[in-house]
Amino acid sequence: MKSKSAIGIIVLLLVVGVIGCSYNLNVENRTSRTLDIYVDSYFEGSVAGGNSLFIRNIPQGEHLVEAIDAHGVVVADDIVYLDEDTTWIIDEHGRRR
Repeated sequence: MKSKSAIGIIVLLLVVGVIGCSYNLNVENRTSRTLDIYVDSYFEGSVAGGNSLFIRNIPQGEHLVEAIDAHGVVVADDIVYLDEDTTWIIDEHGRRR
């Protein structure tokens, strides 16, 4: 019986939002350059031109996402609000969603 109570409490906390949700961010690099991707100033990985980087389990809410080239130039940056799985597309002109 105790395990049913614990499961009930966890479900209730999820429903009221006490335990936060997390979402995935797919970064599509439509440039010809390899880019380093940062979320909230944390390095998440590099993505070669024409490829995608899939970042899992980002908490719900606002996040600063940046794409930086090999010379340290910010190619694209954006404040992304995650409340669902999202794709962030970077092309030669910057970013678009």
